[in-house]
Amino acid sequence: MSRLNLPSLLVFLVILKVSHSYMRVCYYTNWAQYRPNNGKYVPENLDPYLCSHLIFAFAKMNGNRLVAFEWNDESTDWMRGMYAKFNDIKLKNPTVKTLLAVGGWNMGSKPFTQMVKTPESRAEFTKSTIKFLRERNFDGLDLDWEYPANRGSPKEDKDRFTKLVIQLRSAFNQEAAMTGKPPLLLTAAVAAGKDKVDTGYDVATIAKHMDFINVMTYDLHGPWEKVTGHNSPLHSRRDEMGPDTQLNIAWAAEYWYKLGLPKQKLNVGLALYGRSFTLSDPYNNGVGAPAKGKGNAGNYTREAGFLSYFEVCQKISEGAQKHYIPEQESPYITYADQWVGYDDADSLAVKVEYIKKQNYGGIMVWALDLDDFNLICNATTETYPLLRRINQQLGVVIPQTATVTRPPSGHSSGSNSGSHSTQNSNKPSGGKEFKCEVGGDGYYPSPYSCEEYYMCNDGHAHHFKCAAGLLFNSQFNYCGWPKDVVCDLDAARKKAKEALKKPESQQQIPQQPVQQNPPPVYKTPAENQNAFQFKPQKPQQPVQQTQQVQPQQVQQQPQTRKQPNTAPQPPQNNVRPPQQASQPNNAMGSAASNDPWNWSPFQQQQQNPVGLPFYWSFFRTDLSQDFCTGRANGLYPDPDNCQGFIDCVREISFKGLCSPGMAFDTARHMCDYIQNVPGCNDASPM
Repeated sequence: MSRLNLPSLLVFLVILKVSHSYMRVCYYTNWAQYRPNNGKYVPENLDPYLCSHLIFAFAKMNGNRLVAFEWNDESTDWMRGMYAKFNDIKLKNPTVKTLLAVGGWNMGSKPFTQMVKTPESRAEFTKSTIKFLRERNFDGLDLDWEYPANRGSPKEDKDRFTKLVIQLRSAFNQEAAMTGKPPLLLTAAVAAGKDKVDTGYDVATIAKHMDFINVMTYDLHGPWEKVTGHNSPLHSRRDEMGPDTQLNIAWAAEYWYKLGLPKQKLNVGLALYGRSFTLSDPYNNGVGAPAKGKGNAGNYTREAGFLSYFEVCQKISEGAQKHYIPEQESPYITYADQWVGYDDADSLAVKVEYIKKQNYGGIMVWALDLDDFNLICNATTETYPLLRRINQQLGVVIPQTATVTRPPSGHSSGSNSGSHSTQNSNKPSGGKEFKCEVGGDGYYPSPYSCEEYYMCNDGHAHHFKCAAGLLFNSQFNYCGWPKDVVCDLDAARKKAKEALKKPESQQQIPQQPVQQNPPPVYKTPAENQNAFQFKPQKPQQPVQQTQQVQPQQVQQQPQTRKQPNTAPQPPQNNVRPPQQASQPNNAMGSAASNDPWNWSPFQQQQQNPVGLPFYWSFFRTDLSQDFCTGRANGLYPDPDNCQGFIDCVREISFKGLCSPGMAFDTARHMCDYIQNVPGCNDASPM
């Protein structure tokens, strides 16, 4: 890392001083990368100064060990993962701390219950967690068990959770003493509801061993109830009675303090989103009005009953009526039969003032991707308006680090981060004559040759050349026969200029010390939702079409929760990013040629061997589904067929077959002409 100049050092010292006064804890969600267009959120969108602590949500557990949740969280030989990109924020602001959260609503209690059951299982988790965090440059662990002794967790887990916390703290301190490194931070996100607090937490004991605790004072009301109510009110209303008087920020924070959590370790949760209801009667739209279910899903978050702040802001600009609940210092909007309780900059400022007055340690927000990080709403000229107001109220001066041009509505930002081509000939090399803007990921025809094309990934251009005799088909993004390709270099030059246009999903971030860009990951169509769309009504030869099974996700609405329903907790055998309501749930074509891969989900092949595309008959059906169990994501040679390969994705087996005349090169992990692959003849696979 280059040395900091004096002005930068002074900025860091100012922020460091303020961060000692108030903690500003922000959650980053690794599933927001799948949102469409301007709503997509990736580590490059992070602002280095808005938060004192950044928490990556979520990791999961395999047995008693942490494992990554998303396919691209970890770095590989050919791809820089989300963990690494997330932790790059410390290159811009060395004072910020990064933590990894394990758990979340969708993970539930079962994995935690198994892990905390014995001293040995807890010890395995503790030891492996230290290694996991250090190797990935995290500064700590955030326990997000929702909740101990609840949701199928036995009552004994209250005590076992306490023992886990004590064991982790002891091990973190011992490791720091041995290595000379600062101790890993230990934090938790905890329930706000009295019933879960009483049954799940030995507050005074865990407070002694944790650096801080984030109280989830949101989702206190929502569309799982029969009447409207604000999800994160500051105080109760006069007409509330009994337990309802406890469902507010002030009561929950005070209760945790009374049970033994020191105020300086208590961070109050704030919501950067709204909970929506569908009204039973559109003309009866006050607080406590009858509701018949969840509100309509937003265009970006795509979850019924849930809207990001920038989606709420859009509704207001479209004419939604604003209302305010004076007793609870919280706003809501109504339009048609919709009712949405949310927080804006003004209501958050009031809540922050209350937090300061009570001398609590700081705030926690859920979540970064729900603020207007990309100027989607027309209400402001600054990114992150809610977080900026929170910082302003806390007295933190935020330096200007990025500018964002307001995006035109409806313009797509390109394919998912890390998308890539399935055409394999030459290994990619950094393109020198072709320029890409960060965030403009996708494929572009070469402006110089119809046999070549470029892939833009993280602002870097990778140059590819089709196999001999093939040309790049820019309509379908594959190398095909010349008779099927219209070669127009003038159009290619025009598209190359488009690659330089600033994509609306990314901010212009000041350049950091140059790092070598890894070669792209070769991803299955099961993972790549955008790059290889194919029109089956106009099949191109030698195109082959594959089918996919889209697994359905069944989720239960919680009483209080943190992780939205869009969180990608896949059911068994789910091997793709979570599907959203706006995406078709039918078969998707995948373009191929003599050069690319052909893909087939092995599990689907076993379950439905009838009526499949013709090349499925090439596949053997005796490969164990356990082939990928315990293996890292990536390509492996088929042990029975040198022309085949197996792609392991989240320990699920995908069988692939190189096109006729080609074989799988185990050294280069690609299909090549068979004469170039030693030890393989041109025999047809069984």
